[in-house]
This record gives sequence, C-alpha cells and structure tokens, in this order.
Amino acid sequence: MKFAFKPVSIRTVKKIIRRLKTKSACGPDGIDPRVLKVSINIIAGPLTKIINRSLQSGVFPSQWKLSRVVPIYKKGKHDDCCNYRPISCLNTTAKVLETVVKVQISSYFEEHKLLAISQHGFRSKRSTTSALIDMHTTWSEAVDKGKFVGVLSFDLSSAFNCIEVNTLCNKLHLYGFDKTSINWIRSYLTDRMQYVQVGNDVSSIKLIIVGAPQGSVLSPTLFIILISDIDDWTDHAIITGFADDNCATVIEDTLEETINKLQHDAKNVLSFMASNFLVANEAKTTFMLFSNRKRNSTGTVRSLIVGNANITESTEQKLLGVYFTSDLKWTKHVTSIIEKINHRLYILRHLACFLPKTALKILADGLITSQIRYCLSLYGKLRLSESDPNQSDQSKLQVLHNHMVRTIFSKRIKDKVNMKELREKNNIPSINQMTCQSIAIELRKAFHHDTLPRVLISLENTFDSKMTTRSQSQSLLRPPRCRLTSTMASFPTQATRIWNKLPLNLRKMDQTAESTFKKSLTNWLKASNIP
Repeated sequence: MKFAFKPVSIRTVKKIIRRLKTKSACGPDGIDPRVLKVSINIIAGPLTKIINRSLQSGVFPSQWKLSRVVPIYKKGKHDDCCNYRPISCLNTTAKVLETVVKVQISSYFEEHKLLAISQHGFRSKRSTTSALIDMHTTWSEAVDKGKFVGVLSFDLSSAFNCIEVNTLCNKLHLYGFDKTSINWIRSYLTDRMQYVQVGNDVSSIKLIIVGAPQGSVLSPTLFIILISDIDDWTDHAIITGFADDNCATVIEDTLEETINKLQHDAKNVLSFMASNFLVANEAKTTFMLFSNRKRNSTGTVRSLIVGNANITESTEQKLLGVYFTSDLKWTKHVTSIIEKINHRLYILRHLACFLPKTALKILADGLITSQIRYCLSLYGKLRLSESDPNQSDQSKLQVLHNHMVRTIFSKRIKDKVNMKELREKNNIPSINQMTCQSIAIELRKAFHHDTLPRVLISLENTFDSKMTTRSQSQSLLRPPRCRLTSTMASFPTQATRIWNKLPLNLRKMDQTAESTFKKSLTNWLKASNIP
C-alpha cells in the first residue's frame, strides 16, 4: 500500500477552475477567480505544467505561500480578538493545486479505509447530519437496553493552527506516503507567511511557525488525517466527531462504572491531543448522562476532572447546531427553531411589500426552510398516512411553515385557503414530506457510501442473509427492536418505515443515480398521499 502523487491533465485542471467559487475573495496576488475562468483556455496549460512540476519535485511554490488574513466576526464583544475567526485568503492558482492534492489524498484514504468510521468531517457524502445521527443512534439504543450513557464533548482550540508538520509527516509515512509526497506536504506547511488586513489597514508580513491556513482547501483533509488514530488511544469510549468537534461515549450497566471509565478515557484523549500538539478548549468541554433508569442518589449533579477543569454534568447542550437534552427529546431544539423562524417571518412580511413572489420564495427558503431542514432526518417525526399521530413539535413547525407560504403568496388566515392545495400547486413540500425525503436520502447514502456503519448494523439489513427471502429480493429492511417511545422515533426505526414504503425501483436504484433518486423520490412523495 503506497501513495505517490500522480500527474494531472489539462482537462482535470480546467474542471477544477470551472468549479471555483466566483465570489471567493482573491489572495495577495489580486487575481480574482473570474479571471481564471475567463482565460481558462490560455491559463490551463501553463498552470498544469506548474502543478505537475510541483508534485514531481515535492516542492510547493514559495510565491504561493503568502496569505492575506481577514478576521471574520463570530459572536460576542466586538473588541475581543478571540471573537473573530482568522480566514486566510490564498492565491487562486494555489487553490487549484491544493484541490488536486486534496482529491488524490482523499481518494487514497477512502479507498483503503484509513480514516476512522467515526470521523464525519470534510469527507464525501458525510456531514454534520450523519455525525449527529451516528451519535444519537448509539445513545438511544443503549438507553433502550437499560444502560447508562456518559458523553464527554471536546472542542479543540484553533485546530488548524496547531497542525505540527513533523507529527503529520510521520503519520503519512506510516500510511504509505512516498518520500516525494511527504516532502511536498512538508514544503506546503513550512515557511508560510501572512499579513492581516482590516479594511484598508495592512499589517507587516510575519512568518508562520506552526499550523495550516484556515480557508485552505487542503487544511481540513490534513487535520482529519492527523486525528484519524484517536480511536486507538481510548480503552472504553466510542469516539464520534466532525473535524475538531469530538464526542467520547461510554456505555455501561452502572452509573459509577460509566463515570469512572469516561474519566479514564478523558485522560487518554488529552494524552492523544498533547502528543499531537493539539489543545482542548476547556470552556467548551461538556459532560452529559443519558439513562432511562433512576439514579440511586436523586438530585446529585455529577462532574468529571478533565485536565485542570472540573466539568459539571449538563442537562442540555448544543452539538453541531442541534440541542440535545438528557431525556433525548427534541422539544428544546424545536423551540430554538421556532424562535428563529418567528423573527425571520417578521422580516419576510416586511419585505413582501417590495419583492416579487419568485424572489420572496428564494429568500424564504434561505431564511426559514433551511432552518427547518437542517438535521430534520434526526429530529423529525414522519407520518406515512393521515391516520398516523401528529407530533406536537412538528405541528408547531408546520403552522409556521404555513405562515411562510401565505406570506409568499399574499394570503391571509381569514382567506381560509386550503394549505395542502396551495403547497402542491407551487411545489412546496410539507414538513412531513421534507422529513420523509431527508431520512430516505440519508439512509441511501448509508447503503451506498457506508456513511453510517453503526446504524446499518442496528437495521439488520436482510441483504446479508444467506437465504433468499421475499424481503431480501424486494430490498426490505427488518425494523430494529425497541421498547421506549424515544427509540421508536430514532433514525433507524423511522428509516426502516420510509424505506420499506418506497417503491421497489427506488429501493434498488443504482448508487450512481443520486440526482435521479432525489427527483423520483420527490415525485413519489407528491403522488403517494404522504401528508
């Protein structure tokens, strides 16, 4: 198993240039991505020669190592520099070379399954949604079996800025990278320079001693390679993460055993970080317990010692944009969505007087529907017929969604418009239809791209059976056994229901027909009377 960079063709370089984002800020050279797109037939040939020369020599062009850093405000006080994210604006030509390298490295690691199954960050077909489904499924199934679940969530401080070149290169050697490839990575990460620009004010140029630039195409891939062996450092915990956000989960029969083993593996995780020159952000480290069983000491708040910090048990926390509570219910998360939507509906109503319907619909999708769709496959409760019970949280979201639709098409509640007909006429799905669609798409990704291996195990996929059965021939799934209401609403159970409801041609559709599957799924949802 060996890795070496391969030369690229002009056709590949042209393809990368065409996919550059035209709205991306230009680097220190001042060359806008649109310039490359316009001059693609002239620039692609010479640029391909430079890229191939760089890959063959193991040297990253020194002229492309300068970054223009722009601080982007996140939240908090404006006069606190910690509340800004430093984004490196790189030369556009350097981005093309980085993309070539990223594609080759990612393909190698995915082909040989060198990345941990628990890592969902910056990987094809995986996302924050798949990471959260993976976590929630592990927790809910353990609680359903009467176990105690302890979860410690780590957040790394300035993750990309802590990538240490020697540590990374040593790992790449173990993964089979040849000398030239390692030299290229070392060249890419060393002797980098940067300056900071705020408005028209520019700082002096400084040398970067350690780290990879934020805003780079390649930096996320290098980071997940650096932490890909974190699972090997834990004795009891299941690690699930998205880039620098990682959760350690311990499942045991007793509360004391759960806490002791979580405390033990917390030390192991910190040892891993220290050996890789990474730093945990103690202020963002949280600790939660999940269980359906009563504790012996009612009302006692547990805590863990993580490094120099005493982490007290939380009853709720926000992970990757989704609120989790100790009862594994979604009321808190839905409430937070409702608060956002109410504010944005106010904005939409005021803009409705000035914008045409087509523009208003696009704006509503960005402001409101996107908030509902995020992780809907996790928190949504699907209904496959009108007789299925209507969940109160989802009903609240549907009421607000109806307000959005009325605003777009200048309708009032007293007009008593049939909302189902209005949505169907304008090709707007209901919240329930969005839920069905998102769950089916995530499950299909899991089947064809192995994005959720732990979830597939719980589904007991009948494809693996040695006997030819009717369920197997029709690609049907066997629903997981569960006894708690919260588990019945979890992703594996709901995914089984919608998957088995789909027509056979959708269930057996080829993995390459992703866009066809989505279009056929949308048409089926319209025609099948899914509420």
